[in-house]
Amino acid sequence: MRIKFTPLTIAAAIAAGLAAAPAAAQYGYPGDRGLMQRFNMQIGQSERRIERLAERRAISGGEYNALREHARELRQRLLRFARNGLDRGEVQDIADRIDNLRDRIRDERRDGHRNGW
Repeated sequence: MRIKFTPLTIAAAIAAGLAAAPAAAQYGYPGDRGLMQRFNMQIGQSERRIERLAERRAISGGEYNALREHARELRQRLLRFARNGLDRGEVQDIADRIDNLRDRIRDERRDGHRNGW
């Protein structure tokens, strides 16, 4: 199942977490844990998809390396943001980057470059 973050779902997730403890956002409130788990799950799904595409040789070696690096950087960014709690801008940034990674995976799969292994 593909989960698509729209501005409305992000706003709802933010509102649910921030309504409970708006001042705690800078310290990492418990609502962050749910967002972190969801984001980690989505990044993990993308990483598994990259691996499957590489195993089937549906993407080239260079595309595989670039996509893996993109996913690694995204996970590091998420961890860096989460240290002090996720604010609205960071939630939006991570959601946008996850969408971008998914789009890149789709585009690389469709572009027909399957050599380079």
